[in-house]
Amino acid sequence: MNWDREELAWAAGFYDGEGYSRANARKSKSGLFINWTPQVAVVQKRTEPLARLTRLFGFGSVTTRKTQSGCHEWRIHNFEHAQAFMAAVWFKLSPHKKEQFIRTFHQMRIYHAELLPDKKPRGVHWRKRSATT
Repeated sequence: MNWDREELAWAAGFYDGEGYSRANARKSKSGLFINWTPQVAVVQKRTEPLARLTRLFGFGSVTTRKTQSGCHEWRIHNFEHAQAFMAAVWFKLSPHKKEQFIRTFHQMRIYHAELLPDKKPRGVHWRKRSATT
């Protein structure tokens, strides 16, 4: 994609201040885990900046939280879109947000390894998370 660097810098700053990433379990109606996906999101009271993110990247969805605050959230649940977003804004992210994103993908790998132990890539050894981490 051909993105404008000034727009990417704005998106990075906006995400840095108002966004988060985490490993998110997608479940079936029966409650069984289907898979783990990254969730990248930005929370905001106004929808205009969130719509700007959608226009800039061409992906993500804006939803309204069902809380008293009525905040809106721009979300990415797609693995490839999360990677594309982070690759695009990485050059301007703070060390804290970079670490949060790395942790998100690391958690996804751990969860997949715990749920699907026979699917571990050859030569990769996962460290089981302790209750304190």
